[in-house]
Amino acid sequence: MVIAVVSDLLFATRIAQAARHAGVPCAVAADLRALDEALAAPAPANSGPAEREAEPTDPPLLAVVDMNVQGVSPTDAIRAVKARQPEARVVAYFSHVQTAQAREARAAGADEVLPRSAFVERLASLFRADGGTPRPP
Repeated sequence: MVIAVVSDLLFATRIAQAARHAGVPCAVAADLRALDEALAAPAPANSGPAEREAEPTDPPLLAVVDMNVQGVSPTDAIRAVKARQPEARVVAYFSHVQTAQAREARAAGADEVLPRSAFVERLASLFRADGGTPRPP
């Protein structure tokens, strides 16, 4: 499952469409209450043959956090994900000119921090089991 902590409607739609195309359920959380609900929710019906609770063999959660999200502190969102699901992979993205946000995301526990342009380039591949990590030549 993907949880997108995003308040920008265009990016929320883009992330949800990429997840749907990859066959991965996606929830958009624009505040901490919605994030908490998404973290507590069972896997949606479209995640498998029937609605079910997450199984131990399910892949870990992927949380995508916009470091410019409105309505919630992005670092609080990262910490909340890691506190509830330590095995979750958190990818944060930021405007390339706001490098302080990159440092804040790393300090909060983000596994990967990308400038927005790199995030957009890798968006579809982020939903793969290997996380879309580029391989050296």
